[in-house]
Amino acid sequence: MSNSNLLEVGKRVWTESGLYQHGPATGPKTDVPPKTGGVITHIGSSGIFSGPDLYAVRWDLGQQTRHYYAELLCIGSFHTLDDFRQAVRHGSDARVTLGPRGGFREGFMTVPTAEGPMSIHIGQDHAFIWRSIIEPILVQRQLPIHTTRLERKKPMTKARREEIYNENMRLLKQIRQKTRP
Repeated sequence: MSNSNLLEVGKRVWTESGLYQHGPATGPKTDVPPKTGGVITHIGSSGIFSGPDLYAVRWDLGQQTRHYYAELLCIGSFHTLDDFRQAVRHGSDARVTLGPRGGFREGFMTVPTAEGPMSIHIGQDHAFIWRSIIEPILVQRQLPIHTTRLERKKPMTKARREEIYNENMRLLKQIRQKTRP
């Protein structure tokens, strides 16, 4: 298990608002009270076909639930969200990548733990964690955030569009010739 906030077996997760009647449409429903932590116990496929992974969580009060990636707030090895926030207050090397229009793409930082430095990586699916938990702490504490803004993709030229069109037409002509009786 790595010292990070990546969703892995053994990592802690948190629900701030709790879960009400959580579970599959056909299966048993589970309630988990607000401000409850849990541990990821298993990662498996969501069905017969290799769909998105489901993360099995055993909550501190004993309930067991399954979640998709974007539904979970991973707090790494911290016991509570307050412990996680406290570590962010003492963190360093905060970096954020924004899209061309300023939309969140990903964020990184390093926070102290008893086991040594922990890397935090927040991807687009968890932008709410950066915006609602990490960024406000960094701004309040006036900690530097190194920001990278991605450049806008250059628009396709008319000549390039024509080149692609002509290539597609050439390929289509070849396919038609091969399939004629």
